[in-house]
Amino acid sequence: MTRIRRLSQKILLAILLYALLSTAGDGQRTVRAQEDGYVNLNAQVGFDGFCKEGQWIPVHVAVENTGPDLDAEVRASYDNGGGRSLTSTTIQLPATSRKEFFLYMYSSGGYKRELTVALFSNGKVLKRVQRSINCINPENTIVGVLADTSSTFDVLNDVKPLRGYLRVAQLEVGDLPDRGQAWEALDALVISNVDTGTLTPGQRQALKAWIAGGGKLFVTGGTNWQGTTAGLKDILPIDLTSTRRVDSLSNLQAYVRDTALLDSDVTLASGQIRAGARVLVDQEGVPLLLEKPLGFGKVYFFAADPALRPLSTWGGMTEVYDHLLAPKSQIPRWAEGTRYDYRARQALGTIPELGLPSILYICGLLGLYIAIIGPLNYIVLRRAKRRELAWVTIPALVLLFTCLAYGTGFSYRGVTPILNRLTVAQAWDGVEESQVNSLVGVYSPLRTKYDLEAGADFMFKPYANDITILQANDNWTTEQRGALMIMPDVPVEIGDMKAVTVEGSLPALQFDHDLVLAVSKVNAILSGNITNHTQYTLRDAVLVTSGNWKRLGDIGPGKTKTVKLALGASPNGPAFYSLSSEQILGVTQLEIETQADAARRSAFLDSILYADYGLQGGNWGIYLMGWLDQIDVPAGLQDRTFETIDTMLYVDSLSPVIKTEPDEFRLPMSLFVWETSLEGASPYQAREIPAGGYSLRLRPVIPIAAENVKSMSLYLTSNALPAELVASIWDYEAQDWVRVAVTRSYTDIPEPQRYVGPDGEIKLKIVSNRSDWTEINGFNIAVVVEP
Repeated sequence: MTRIRRLSQKILLAILLYALLSTAGDGQRTVRAQEDGYVNLNAQVGFDGFCKEGQWIPVHVAVENTGPDLDAEVRASYDNGGGRSLTSTTIQLPATSRKEFFLYMYSSGGYKRELTVALFSNGKVLKRVQRSINCINPENTIVGVLADTSSTFDVLNDVKPLRGYLRVAQLEVGDLPDRGQAWEALDALVISNVDTGTLTPGQRQALKAWIAGGGKLFVTGGTNWQGTTAGLKDILPIDLTSTRRVDSLSNLQAYVRDTALLDSDVTLASGQIRAGARVLVDQEGVPLLLEKPLGFGKVYFFAADPALRPLSTWGGMTEVYDHLLAPKSQIPRWAEGTRYDYRARQALGTIPELGLPSILYICGLLGLYIAIIGPLNYIVLRRAKRRELAWVTIPALVLLFTCLAYGTGFSYRGVTPILNRLTVAQAWDGVEESQVNSLVGVYSPLRTKYDLEAGADFMFKPYANDITILQANDNWTTEQRGALMIMPDVPVEIGDMKAVTVEGSLPALQFDHDLVLAVSKVNAILSGNITNHTQYTLRDAVLVTSGNWKRLGDIGPGKTKTVKLALGASPNGPAFYSLSSEQILGVTQLEIETQADAARRSAFLDSILYADYGLQGGNWGIYLMGWLDQIDVPAGLQDRTFETIDTMLYVDSLSPVIKTEPDEFRLPMSLFVWETSLEGASPYQAREIPAGGYSLRLRPVIPIAAENVKSMSLYLTSNALPAELVASIWDYEAQDWVRVAVTRSYTDIPEPQRYVGPDGEIKLKIVSNRSDWTEINGFNIAVVVEP
């Protein structure tokens, strides 16, 4: 029996061992099966491999599972020069399934040439792909092309932006991200003969947000207009209904002053022009080229199909694209977030909990300590006739007061972390969402680690392009969980503060107006009413224009303010942009030194307005600005109680109705949108003109035709003598630069029509012959128009 029992035990043990080995083998076979091809991973990085430094990189990931159910993690990463930048998300892949999604990374640090996307399960790599990436300087231009025949738009490679160079990205519908922030590397998007009805709701919303933030959308028509515009109907400048046949496109030829004839018949998509749209070119009564502003961006509709003759062989399309797509949308500095690092840190540090205890409290505590440890201790011991116990009582009292001081300080500092959130919210007329950029400082009373959390599709990015100040080992690690983005394990020392930026969008507030900009022979006058239809009070509001500004005070719910001010043209630029933060806020230096709110606002304004020793460059725009303190930004600490201090500058870009006199009106410099080829320069100020000079591109906010220009005058001053400064203006008829005499006063330009391009565009070039450095310190231009 004993022998039989032992044999049975051996058989049972063998069976158990076989079962264990089979289970382990099945697990190995599952992983091996996944590795052998049951899981496929693909990734597209950036826009056709292009991205920009200091901007978002969208990573389009596709995962296919033809094996058993799988829980996995997808990670995208690159070497940032000191550590690793990594973004990840977890996914569930049922048997025989496919998933597509985006990972969003911020391009900061390192010399990126390659990005890795890997699929993990149970700590093992199942698949890994590597993709080349080309992150170029932000001054360069990236134009995306979404077209059935991409070769039609090869002419875009011949477009020369004013600054940097242009790259064309060939895209598909699936390459377009579903978050607006991730589009920022793209300057313009061309859509032609592609069914936009396949765009997802997220992509459509992201497209609108991108345009409002300064993007340019160029959509073509022709015979295939229905599919091309299927997903874009609510943003186009025209409500399309049919097609029309025209005999030629001669007006387009005249628009860009091209000599090649466009005398063939062409099919144009046609319909009803929408409110707010402008017809730039029409042909036989049919709108050919239309423009509609949307926020800081533009939507263009071109009614013909460039892929068909005669446009497919016409060289003038290069000029059309150069005029419409090459200029950068001019974004005000506050919409780009904080740039003045020193003042931003001061604003972050201005919280009551970082101040010193009251001097009366400190003096009282010291006085009590001296009184007890000295006279009182002596009197008590003498009356008790035990003065020899002083060697015990004195150390005990010292220890007691040490604990009291530490406990009081600990209580004063508190145990709850504080988030100081400094936010700019940029809104626009007719746009449902406001663009939000928030600098978040995390103050910790304890030495610990926090998991930062951004919700509602907000995303973290480094503050001041510094990726070394948040996590250990120079890493930048984030996790995407649906609409949440998590930044785990951020260490903070006692009494320290870490800072990070979050970007996203919030519903815009409703500020209605009936502003009218009346342009006459003498001046441009802005007048009308602004009404607050929100539940919030806009505090210390100001109205800022490209010429003048006005303080409006508080605007409470339901309240209306009446405004009237001239957009005067100063050779030194718009008045608002040369003011100090104290002047804008209407506070004194003493108030800033004694009031935390005034100090925080002053430092915050400096951090978003000023960048280069006070060099200002306010461009065209009319803005209602004020302060809100009731709106929360969805950025906080995960699974932690925390307190917040919120400072929000709310900016609403207002679009007035523009009316001109019927016989003649004058366009001052304050009614031109400008762009320069010299970084950090404006028309009004330019320091150290480089060899070869720099260029200016001016475009009036009211499109005008060259033949309607009656006169033009130019004013330019510098530290150089007039003979040492060479100013030239582009002749659109001769296609060459023509020198303009520079004097100490206004110079009239003869035959001004020659120097006015499409929609009233004017190009200038300024070169210095001075051996020493040259600085421009004044500029103005005035154009008189006869409608």
